Amino acid sequence: MKHISLMMAAILLGAAMISCGGGDTTTTPEQTETAAGTEGTVETEEVFDPFAGLPQKDYEGYDFHMLIRNNERWIEDMYVEAATGEIVDDAIFERNSRISEQFNVQITYQPSSHDNHETDAVNTILAGDDAYDLIMAHGRAAHTYANQGLLLDWNTELPYVNLDNPWWDQDARSSFSINNQLCHDR
Repeated sequence: MKHISLMMAAILLGAAMISCGGGDTTTTPEQTETAAGTEGTVETEEVFDPFAGLPQKDYEGYDFHMLIRNNERWIEDMYVEAATGEIVDDAIFERNSRISEQFNVQITYQPSSHDNHETDAVNTILAGDDAYDLIMAHGRAAHTYANQGLLLDWNTELPYVNLDNPWWDQDARSSFSINNQLCHDR
């Protein structure tokens, strides 16, 4: 299940960058010949395929379960129940729907508690329980998880994440690295 979690987390996070205007398309000039026989330049759009390079897998309805900080803004960044007509909500809904269809998974979430949102998953992880595939805690929770060795290194332990892609913020990548490790919850 760990490999499912790693791949799905990578897809959700990578696609989140794409769905929110993170560089999913680029335009390139293309030389064309006009009816008069002269050459002209037409802009063509190159579309990024978020599934490129990923294995073809059927996870047989697996429940990809996220623990998300109990804050509407955080939840809505990762999960929207239905299309609403709002651009960002619809992009998140479309992203999750495409992932669900492509890999035959159900994406669900649980809000964290208000009192322990920074540590809700610690005991679960230490017990070896795979209750959560992705944890979206407050940023200051990183030290709690890191001090207990409960984080994965994005640079080496998430094989389906390519942080060199243009939609990843390289300044954030550098700023969030500690001892050359960029961590993610296990």
